[in-house]
Amino acid sequence: MGEGDLRTTYTFDFKDMGLRKIGSYREISAAVKVIDKKGQNYTGPPATSSVRFIKREEQVAQKMGYKVLEKYALILFAFNGSDLREQNRAIVEQIVERMGQFPTAEVKVVGHTDNIDKEVYNMWLSEKRTKSRL
Repeated sequence: MGEGDLRTTYTFDFKDMGLRKIGSYREISAAVKVIDKKGQNYTGPPATSSVRFIKREEQVAQKMGYKVLEKYALILFAFNGSDLREQNRAIVEQIVERMGQFPTAEVKVVGHTDNIDKEVYNMWLSEKRTKSRL
């Protein structure tokens, strides 16, 4: 066998391999195969690592200490209603998924009602809407 230790860190350029495809994986595995100058082979056991795809904007924000602000589409309710409409479920599912990715993130829900009824009723309805579930 050859002499010397293997490096502990290796960097790969995933652009050529299809970055979007790799970003969709939950984990990847890699094994090291080494051939020394004498032609002797060594294949190490495969190692698995989880994949966390970070958009460049998020990465810069994290390095700079910026807050990342995300806004989602308007969710409309039926008059005097607090049940989610079918077309809004996808939006809420996306928000819930995103919250799961960043459990320490601060979430602010902003809601409005019309001004037809009394303020007390409109406040109650607004609160009921913010607590709507799938």
